[in-house]
Amino acid sequence: LPYIPGDVRVLSGKTDYMQAPKSLPYIPGGDCCGEVVQVHPGEKKFKVGDMVMAIFEDGAPRNALAQFVAVKASNAAPKPPNITPEEASALPSSAMTAMLAAEQYISEGSRVLILGGSGGVGSHLVQAAKTIGHAGFVAATSTQAEMLKKLGADRVIDYRCENWWEVKELHEQGGLDVIIDLWGGLEAWERAQSPSSPLKRTGKYMSTIGDIQYPEAHGIWDALGLVCHIMGRKVSNALSQWQPRYGLLQGVYEDSEIMHRLSQRVANGEITPVLDPASPFEFSADGVKAALKLQESRHAHGKVVVRVAAAQP
Repeated sequence: LPYIPGDVRVLSGKTDYMQAPKSLPYIPGGDCCGEVVQVHPGEKKFKVGDMVMAIFEDGAPRNALAQFVAVKASNAAPKPPNITPEEASALPSSAMTAMLAAEQYISEGSRVLILGGSGGVGSHLVQAAKTIGHAGFVAATSTQAEMLKKLGADRVIDYRCENWWEVKELHEQGGLDVIIDLWGGLEAWERAQSPSSPLKRTGKYMSTIGDIQYPEAHGIWDALGLVCHIMGRKVSNALSQWQPRYGLLQGVYEDSEIMHRLSQRVANGEITPVLDPASPFEFSADGVKAALKLQESRHAHGKVVVRVAAAQP
């Protein structure tokens, strides 16, 4: 199974108002891939012996870091035949987010910038922007230039050495049509809407993280505080057509059709799973802790995956 930012938030307790476990102790982990060993009476889509991948339910990852886990059939899809179970486990949340972003916000010939291009979502979005969205130009911020160029990026911006808003190529051909923010938060949005930004005044700015990657929400007022500024931007967008369109990118859905579409796109070669070089981690106390530490660092290059058990031949 893979770790996702939601695992870090739940385990930290910082978003307990919205993502607290139903009881303690609890089993972390949400997305998974494995062999079906039992089905509910009347289940028609899957049978014992099928290899499936599944996404977590109810908005919070839990219960998957175990040898057996119950998943809804509506949250599962067949494992693509051309990839391993470890690779398939990395798909449901991150690659789904990437696929939907490409389908909904990137059009043929678009000039796109991805902030945070080598993480779990970014490494799949760089591919999807080209293969699904048919973007004409894809740039990404990352320290992993070789990796992202192999995935299809036209320009990789090392944020340690360059400021993306000053990169000449991003200002060419009228600027950028879309910025997808997986990393930068509030500072990146402020840069994107500034007069010197490469993002077109009529461009789109889509974020998966809002203003803060790992926020805190212990009550209703904390939760409202997280969204009030974002709602203000939506109001501002409604009042003026001459500023970038801001939106939150919702990429995780409990939707059977979306899961099956993702499985088919991977089988067709449109998206290739990307695992961090350290993955898969072993299913032990040390392995699980090391995987979580890497996920929490925000410096994983691809998906962080734990192998609970080896697939049987």
